[in-house]
Amino acid sequence: MTPNLEQLQGIISKFRECRLKAALGGSGLLYALGLTEVVHDWDLTTNEPLHEVMRCLNGFHVIEKRRVSETFRSEYILVLPDEDVEIIGGYAIRCGRDTCHLPTIIGGSWREVPTASPEVWAVAYYLMGRLDKAELLFGYLQRAGVSRYALEVLLEEPLPRNLRHRLDAITVMGSCE
Repeated sequence: MTPNLEQLQGIISKFRECRLKAALGGSGLLYALGLTEVVHDWDLTTNEPLHEVMRCLNGFHVIEKRRVSETFRSEYILVLPDEDVEIIGGYAIRCGRDTCHLPTIIGGSWREVPTASPEVWAVAYYLMGRLDKAELLFGYLQRAGVSRYALEVLLEEPLPRNLRHRLDAITVMGSCE
């Protein structure tokens, strides 16, 4: 299954008009990188404030989703059911007693859609316990290289020791800016 790409591109176009930044993550990122053939919905992350995103999406059917578990600590989640798009603002996940903030860092582009940093999503999937998806991204990073900037930002967070070691092992393989 792959949701309608034109609808996603329309949301991205609207973000550009409003001069807001968002990036494709989740299964859409895995799909864009050629790591999966299944996309459940389009997940966009953004660091933009809720009021700015809501102003930008005026005219769209938007549902604000309440926090459904203690694992996710994002500032807000917006669902656009007509477009199969979920927007995660201030993406954050519980890390033991702390919260790990997972910023929107643009890692590339796919079909005119900015894609999120694979480093950030490898960490996100690891913290969510979705190790199969984390491993797909760690493998991708070992082949393609890593962004030093993304790693520096991530390593400022209170990540578990074993995840820090995993990120360090990738940097040994090579890096790109």
